[in-house]
Amino acid sequence: MDLGKVGLLLLAALAVSCSGPTSPTCDPLGRGPVVYLTDTCLAAGTDVLCQATRKETSYCAGPSKDVTASTIWTTSDPSLAVFSVPGHMTTTGTGVVEVYAVYGNLKADPIAFTVTSGGTPERMLSLSVIAADEAGHRVPGVNVEITPERGVRQTCQTSATGFCGGWVLDTPIQVTGTKAGFLPAQAAGYAPFPDSLIRQADLVMRPQ
Repeated sequence: MDLGKVGLLLLAALAVSCSGPTSPTCDPLGRGPVVYLTDTCLAAGTDVLCQATRKETSYCAGPSKDVTASTIWTTSDPSLAVFSVPGHMTTTGTGVVEVYAVYGNLKADPIAFTVTSGGTPERMLSLSVIAADEAGHRVPGVNVEITPERGVRQTCQTSATGFCGGWVLDTPIQVTGTKAGFLPAQAAGYAPFPDSLIRQADLVMRPQ
């Protein structure tokens, strides 16, 4: 057997598996892309216009695709806002409403707005509160009070992983945490990186 010819045949087979139109994957090891859904929403007068994009990354990633019209759009409270057509949210009340986008088996991260009847919706930021002791061990069961400079005061309790959170406006935020056996803790909300739509507050719980 001519080993040189065998090697050429194997290389040709790999090339076909990588680029052949009938091949289920372009990777010789059978690895495919990671597929996910993103959504963006912007206020337009008293309404909100949203766009959903199907994206791929990693091995054999293909181009992004606008799937706004095929996405199922819903809100957390239809008495405050509803989608009249895919991607077009109409506000009807006053309060905080979350936007959900689902395309097939893909779900985008929720987006929240403060809406007022007849006013311009305002995008909200996701606040993550982490409670930990001085050694960095997470502390569950901390009663958290979130006080923004603008917007409503909120409360939550940290989970088994020392986390709780909520939605806040883009404004200075003061967070207080209390739990029996610990001194009260305070922290200010901050952006973990520039232009972030996330705010974080780190509570350091010290024993009494």
